[in-house]
Amino acid sequence: MQTATNRISSGITLRVMIIGLIVLFFNFRWMIEVEAMRESPRAYFIYIVPFVNVVFILFFFSLLNLLSGKFAPQLKLASSELMALYVILSLSSSYCTHALLQILLSIMGHAYWFATPENEWEQLLWRYLPHWLTVSDREVLQGFYEGESTLYSIQNLKAWTGPLLSWGAFIFALSLVMFCFNLIFRRQWIEKEKLAYPTIQLPLAIVTQTSHFLKTTLLWIGFTLAGTLTMFNNLNFLEPTIPAIQLRGSLSPFLSQKPWSDIGSLQIVMPPYVLAICFLIPLELAFSCCFFYFFLKFQYLVTSMIGWRQIPSFPFANEQAMGAALSFFVLVFWLNRKYLLGIWDGLRPDLKSENKEPIPLKLAIGGLIGGLLFLLFFSVRAGMSLFLSVTLLTTYLALIFVVTRIRAQLGFPRHDLQHIFPHYLLVKSIGTRHLRPSSLAILSLYHWFNRSFSATPMPHQLEGFKIAERVGISNRRMLLLMVGTTAVAIIGTFWMFLSLYYQRGADTPYVGYWASGYGREVFTRLESLLLYPKEANLMAAGFILSGAIFAAGLMLMRLRFIWWPFHPLGYILAPTQGIGVLWFCLLVSLIIKSIIFKYGGMKLYRRVLPFFYGLFLGDVVIGCIWYLLGWKFDLFVYPFSKGY
Repeated sequence: MQTATNRISSGITLRVMIIGLIVLFFNFRWMIEVEAMRESPRAYFIYIVPFVNVVFILFFFSLLNLLSGKFAPQLKLASSELMALYVILSLSSSYCTHALLQILLSIMGHAYWFATPENEWEQLLWRYLPHWLTVSDREVLQGFYEGESTLYSIQNLKAWTGPLLSWGAFIFALSLVMFCFNLIFRRQWIEKEKLAYPTIQLPLAIVTQTSHFLKTTLLWIGFTLAGTLTMFNNLNFLEPTIPAIQLRGSLSPFLSQKPWSDIGSLQIVMPPYVLAICFLIPLELAFSCCFFYFFLKFQYLVTSMIGWRQIPSFPFANEQAMGAALSFFVLVFWLNRKYLLGIWDGLRPDLKSENKEPIPLKLAIGGLIGGLLFLLFFSVRAGMSLFLSVTLLTTYLALIFVVTRIRAQLGFPRHDLQHIFPHYLLVKSIGTRHLRPSSLAILSLYHWFNRSFSATPMPHQLEGFKIAERVGISNRRMLLLMVGTTAVAIIGTFWMFLSLYYQRGADTPYVGYWASGYGREVFTRLESLLLYPKEANLMAAGFILSGAIFAAGLMLMRLRFIWWPFHPLGYILAPTQGIGVLWFCLLVSLIIKSIIFKYGGMKLYRRVLPFFYGLFLGDVVIGCIWYLLGWKFDLFVYPFSKGY
């Protein structure tokens, strides 16, 4: 039997893997019930990091662990085991969500089930959709969309097995590429640069300081305040006579006249758990996010005053952000060129000994190249041109690389990069007239993984390695755990969604709109692309270039002048929905944190930190209890995590 010391040193034990497997499938079912199985209002667990469902489960196990330490010490889990459980749940949740694999399932049969004589999809679309990636049998799809059926018939299983195996291979290869990227940069970002990783600070505090954590008065003040707010809003949701405590508003009604109305929405949203996470963001990065958000609003104002807002999409904010992200990606590689070359040629002495590396770094580079070649082969075989395959995958990988860097350095709680998805902006800047229809069709089928970056697994993988360092888990064990979790998550998500959809129907009132709405989004856009070919938008391409140059300038100024306050990550995030709804939280936390550091320094910051942890936990714990009650009794409840 393992001793407590051995458990701490290894962290990944048989019992925690068994617990993780059981809790993983409970979590999957909970996520599906909350996100997909009820028509609005719904919650979105994955829009804010750390995922609220995962923190709730971790907090529950930490309390259980505290009790077992008093009454049954042999059952107590080590801190490393609890954090291994956190990694399992966090990484697997990124796959089982409406922002990733739910989208894929919604599009696999949509073009066949919703084809009508009026839309002429049979003549327009079907010939470009590979049979090995889609499901075309209407008898099979009838049960999927209408429910009151079962997945477990020979006909249904046969129809779904082939396409799901194909997509499963693609997803695993894509995840492998992400793993290899992280393996290559792990040492640089974790051990050398020592990035902040704000997202994991709260889970680590819950697990490693549970006893002290729960005795802190400020924590319970924050918990009570946030929990009371959430409780009253839930009671108001069920009984309107009970007063609600509004946590959101808008300044837009006060800016209804031109040119002010052209700056867009100015929402004021301040959920306690988001305010708490914003408080953990480094000051200079929080300032950059706020500054560039208002800089973008200033662009809208000026261009409206001179009449340029009449040009569609002007000033091309999303294109600017994409260019900035691509530029940041290139600059990170350039600034780390000596490190990367040292890995490749083995000339760096500190990299010849790779005892701390999960696998040899040259093997990671080989895995990266092999994974990319497989994804290219897959795309070309499906019908996409080699040029577009290379362009799309390069752009996508650059963006998820930047998202991972944002999580590691900034810890911004929402990084969906909505409307910056590669396939849309590439088509816009390149044009569709010279792209063959099969390329556009496969580009549309790939919508599921590049529509939103809120659930991309890559940041969770990197945080897994950081957690391994903090709690004493072997990097190799952590890698094996995450690879195994990835495989289980892919298979488990497909199985659970399909099973429930055949029971309840993906196109029924019980299931949320987006179970079929994602497919509608994909194929109506594809229909438009095929029927109305467009030339390249040179202005859009120009703004991608200008965004790249501007971000490069910001980065070079930071390298040149230590006092330079503007970070390119803030510029990248400026047009995203995350900043759009959370700027007020970010601004409030920035002001509070600045005052604390000015008058009390780091000592005062550490003293008040438990209060903000309490805000997060109070909001999340009470909110998640209500979600569980809503699931149990089939009730609508106040969606505290509805996607801020």
